[in-house]
Amino acid sequence: MSPLRREMEKRRLAAAADLRAGMSVLRVSRKYLVSRISVYRWLWAMEKGQQLAARRACGRKRKLDRDRIADLLVAENLTAREIAAAIEARCGVRYDPDHISRVRKQMREGLGLAGIGILARRRKGGAR
Repeated sequence: MSPLRREMEKRRLAAAADLRAGMSVLRVSRKYLVSRISVYRWLWAMEKGQQLAARRACGRKRKLDRDRIADLLVAENLTAREIAAAIEARCGVRYDPDHISRVRKQMREGLGLAGIGILARRRKGGAR
């Protein structure tokens, strides 16, 4: 599960606890910076007995795992188009350059500061 999904799940579960404690929908929506409609959806799901836990991501599964993509995204001076060509040449998987930009951004956000160190070590040929 991605860090973003984990964070969203924590927020939903905390909001559910506040709703059970009697906090109004408006206050919950302001506290967690979500729309009232989202809070009502959570409330209706709770009333039906449905889980608020994160579900599996929908859509097609990745063709390459994150580690393999990270190894290919390490080069800072390559354009998204050049990275897409390298992925296709090395792995036989075709990626659109627009998608490469999104994956790059997700990797930076998902890895955080620790990830920057990991990528720097990989660039230098260090351990891990």
